[in-house]
Amino acid sequence: MHLWRNVADTGRKQRAPKMDDVGVSKVARTPDEWAAAVERCFVPLQVKRIADGFEGTIKERHFNGGTRVSLVDSGASTLERTAKLTADPHEARLLFVCHLSGRANVTQMGRQSVQKPGQAVLYLTADPYELSFPTHISELIFSLPVGALRMPEGGLRDLASRSIDPSPSLKVLHTCLNELSECRQSTESDGLERIAVELVHGILSRHLGRPAPLGTAALAATIVEFAREHATDPDLSPETLAARFHISRRTLYLALEQRNTAPADLLRRLRIEHATGLLHCTTYPLATVAARSGFSNERTFSRAFASVHGMSPGAYRERGRTDSAIVV
Repeated sequence: MHLWRNVADTGRKQRAPKMDDVGVSKVARTPDEWAAAVERCFVPLQVKRIADGFEGTIKERHFNGGTRVSLVDSGASTLERTAKLTADPHEARLLFVCHLSGRANVTQMGRQSVQKPGQAVLYLTADPYELSFPTHISELIFSLPVGALRMPEGGLRDLASRSIDPSPSLKVLHTCLNELSECRQSTESDGLERIAVELVHGILSRHLGRPAPLGTAALAATIVEFAREHATDPDLSPETLAARFHISRRTLYLALEQRNTAPADLLRRLRIEHATGLLHCTTYPLATVAARSGFSNERTFSRAFASVHGMSPGAYRERGRTDSAIVV
């Protein structure tokens, strides 16, 4: 999928990135092998424990702006970055972790957070921390120099080891990191990298209580994700969408312009997409399909649906029944 090209694809179900044929892959089965793999990809850590039959894999890619995207898949283990290890000269980096599966406990700055799938957490390599994985886990990690965010170090330290719950921005970031792991063109990866950094900055700024404006591409992607999640709300309109993001209608239009759509067109498209699914898999009356898809009434729904599919919702549903009855 292409984050800034395809409105319909943004916000699809999250998936682990495919990194089998790109980047660097490291596999480990012993504490020493795992420690070496982690050090090469991130920073030196002490492996305190691994489970019987342990296997860990790190697949990563590096980008021009000094950022890295890594997919970590490992058995149960406990790792620690001790005070002694932080004393060795090493670039201070921020690790923003999207937790995909399993359970993870992160301890830093005297705080511990328990990560569940869909959540995120950050920790700073300049300070000691402990990672405890009681179960098999997979994580998507965005590593970047602390200075890349242009945020006060004190604020970052205050956010370390605090759970970040799912949000439209976090979902878009996950999609962006997936794409970074797959793209091969440097021009494409440069644009994605900038969006990812902007999204991390925006997510963290919001959690500090000082929301920072997103760049146009990152803002557009986040707006589309929010609209996809809430399109079936009949009260969602261009005006309420702009208010949700604390921007003017003009800014909203300009952001979506680069996605080759307008706010009203985006909402209509997403609602028709939802209605099309209901026509395929339910026997709801058309008025119910309209209401459950966010349309104000059946007439408005029918008119919008016909403009896209070239036929009424009823005819579309009937054609689907006829097609499914054909035996090839």
